[in-house]
Amino acid sequence: MPKKTIFIVEDDPDICELMQMLVEGQGCKVKTFSESRNVEKAVSTLLPAMVIMDLWVPGIGGEQLIRNLKKKKETKNVPIILISANNSLAKIAKRSGADGFLPKPFNIKDLEALLKF
Repeated sequence: MPKKTIFIVEDDPDICELMQMLVEGQGCKVKTFSESRNVEKAVSTLLPAMVIMDLWVPGIGGEQLIRNLKKKKETKNVPIILISANNSLAKIAKRSGADGFLPKPFNIKDLEALLKF
């Protein structure tokens, strides 16, 4: 059975590395992005099992990127988890169309639980 591919869109290298190690530890392949450029095309082409998206990623930002992906027929069903330290994260996640959210700093167990789909 092929490994599921998870995209991580996070500009903080330490957080990105930690998430990558945790996701790979769950048996998934990971592709990381440090900015929003090229994410839409990559999601459309590779159709990952999930995208973990930082709200404040450089470029158009996580919120707009989620909206763009959820509007497209080929990517609207890709689960997207929005992550941020923003106090309004739940509201922003709902407004953007994200499938879930994870506040920063996050609990490792909460991230692992999201990967059991």
